[in-house]
Amino acid sequence: MRCPAKLNLFLRVVSKRDDGYHELETVFQTIDLCDELEARNSTGRIRLRCDAPDVPTDHSNLVIQAASLLRSRPEASVSAGAIITLRKHIPVGGGLGGGSSDAACALRLLNELWELNLPDKALQRLALDLGSDVPFFRRGGAAVGRGRGEILEPLPDGEPLWFVLAKPKEGVSTPWAFSILRPEADDGVSIDDFLAARREGSPQALAPCLRNDLEPAVMAAREDVAAVAAALRAAGAIGVRMTGSGAAVFGLCEGESHAREVAERLDSPAIDWKTVARSLGAEATELL
Repeated sequence: MRCPAKLNLFLRVVSKRDDGYHELETVFQTIDLCDELEARNSTGRIRLRCDAPDVPTDHSNLVIQAASLLRSRPEASVSAGAIITLRKHIPVGGGLGGGSSDAACALRLLNELWELNLPDKALQRLALDLGSDVPFFRRGGAAVGRGRGEILEPLPDGEPLWFVLAKPKEGVSTPWAFSILRPEADDGVSIDDFLAARREGSPQALAPCLRNDLEPAVMAAREDVAAVAAALRAAGAIGVRMTGSGAAVFGLCEGESHAREVAERLDSPAIDWKTVARSLGAEATELL
């Protein structure tokens, strides 16, 4: 099973909540950069194997947590176990949602493997227990996220968008990114501006409506992230933003050929990883 990454094409931090989280207004978009997840039955234990040495395979990994949550359901046999294989293509610490996507895929994959037949509503509740972004990956495509990001309003699929993604070597911790956030006067583009541009359908209309409120503080503290963004602009991307809490940055392009040209021109000593990616609609995500 393929587990897609996401971009935050719009991310507004509305306020800090009494529970310590932040109230958000964001637009998620799945892309065709994917991890791969496989599982087979095993007696008793749940084991995770991963080809990326920097990814933990113990209970700190959301895939193991997802499997444990499912196995704790009354419908699951006490002897149900699994050997899970995870092949990573989504960079860790990039703000691309790889861990959350892997967890959402694990819920779906193991629900089928163990023949639990849990309904979608039950799986969605488990997804929220695993993290704020996990419910989005249960459907994919594009969606407005509010609250912590878990209150979702699906958006209709639009024409495919093409991006160049790049990342410095070191990732960014999400708690750290929020801890250095400094509230500013909200004179930026609104969610309504973004959605109107999206309905228009052209990358040129969408480019000036991209937003990420975490970006200024992160880039002020991390010169390498700022350098990646500058390199994408210099290479010709028409709209450049950090995704999520970083450290990955995406450049919106006019189409596939333009994206490949931008990727070819993209050059900076700050860049440790780069790729070209296309947006995925909900139907395409469901077929992965």
